[in-house]
Amino acid sequence: MTPTTRNPRTDLRVLNCCPDLKVPSGHSVQPARIDGCVLTDHVPQ
Repeated sequence: MTPTTRNPRTDLRVLNCCPDLKVPSGHSVQPARIDGCVLTDHVPQ
């Protein structure tokens, strides 16, 4: 795997509190402990 290759199946989740977040199908979204935020494996470009 090269450094620029992305692995779409990881257990890494990021906290996102952006109210306009649109997560594409195939990515996970879970509620976070902070109101208005989610945990997701989608990182917008």
